[in-house]
Amino acid sequence: MNRLDFVGNTLFIPVFLISVGMIVDLKIIFTGIWPFLYSLVLITVALAGKWIAAALTRLVFKLTGNEMNTIFGLTTARAAATLVVALVGLEYELISSDLFNAIILLIMATSLFSSYLTEKAGMKLAISQKDQKPDTERADTVRFLVPIANPGNIEKLIDLAILMKNPKSTEAINTLAIVKDDREAEKRINYFKPILDKLTSHAAASGIQLRGITRLDVNIPNAIVRASRELGVTDILLGWSHRTFDLKRFFGNLLEGVVNGTSNTVIVGHLPDSINTTDVIRISVAEHAEMEKGFRHWLNLVGNLSNELTAPIIFHAPAKTGSAVLSTLKKLPRFTNATLDNPVDFSLPQPAEKDYMQPLYILISARPHSISYDHKHWNFTYALPEPMTEKNLLIIYPQQFE
Repeated sequence: MNRLDFVGNTLFIPVFLISVGMIVDLKIIFTGIWPFLYSLVLITVALAGKWIAAALTRLVFKLTGNEMNTIFGLTTARAAATLVVALVGLEYELISSDLFNAIILLIMATSLFSSYLTEKAGMKLAISQKDQKPDTERADTVRFLVPIANPGNIEKLIDLAILMKNPKSTEAINTLAIVKDDREAEKRINYFKPILDKLTSHAAASGIQLRGITRLDVNIPNAIVRASRELGVTDILLGWSHRTFDLKRFFGNLLEGVVNGTSNTVIVGHLPDSINTTDVIRISVAEHAEMEKGFRHWLNLVGNLSNELTAPIIFHAPAKTGSAVLSTLKKLPRFTNATLDNPVDFSLPQPAEKDYMQPLYILISARPHSISYDHKHWNFTYALPEPMTEKNLLIIYPQQFE
């Protein structure tokens, strides 16, 4: 099935669409008024028919306005069947070139309108139904997977995982060494053994159990995703360093592969300084972040981090989202010193903290097409802004519904 999807999406569908596009006579569209008149009539009838059907469905099943608009958006687009009918009609001269071009415009218009309406109505529907869904997630369950990419910063990531865990949790931290499956595999495995032993001793000093795992694979993102599923982890903790600071290459290949390959929480840590000296935690939260499945979970993580560092949290968020953050934080088992401030853009230079203050910046991002997706936050996935290169920064991609 994977191969069929790949061949279909990369070969057959593009060739089909290109071949149809070659049939369209652009001169007819721009030299005559009839294609536009035909398309205007077709688009009006198509939209009106689908709207009437959605309205009748709302009356029969007593749906809400958001549910009706979502149905309207999902059923509006015309594509494959309409295109086949138009091609057969043109081939047997049942329709004119003007009408065929109008049908192409119909397909384009309804596809664009359907995508736009479905995204807007679907987001409103998800927000309206948030309070109706039982909260079954366990925010206190934390099981980390920490891949070893750079031995130089792995201890900082282990320390971060220890601080974000519930102190009463007995869950082990999983470290993952991925070795390329080739003739040098055995040599690389032997290279990672002393590193894993050292990390085990480092974690034991804090009373934490650490489980070292080695995987043979040729694709690092896939190996991380598969290991996370096998081990049942809730959080994947990644990091980078100044030594390999080609962020576009790193994020484009590794991070995006991991984020898109799993629905679990993914945390990226940029820690040029020790996190243990943090005096204040500043967290930028996008609008509607409280609607995500992993909202309570990441709040629990940053709450544990704040308590272990004895550092207060300042949330930078819109008013409604900020209120949800503070009210949810109060329901967590451990008290967290937190306040709310206006939204802030971490890509811009931040006001200097007091001389004795060392801040930890946390950015709550989200995967594309999710409720709280913000393109400014997502841009951090590919390029770290200059003001943040020397700051301690965490980027959190919350858990999503699969």
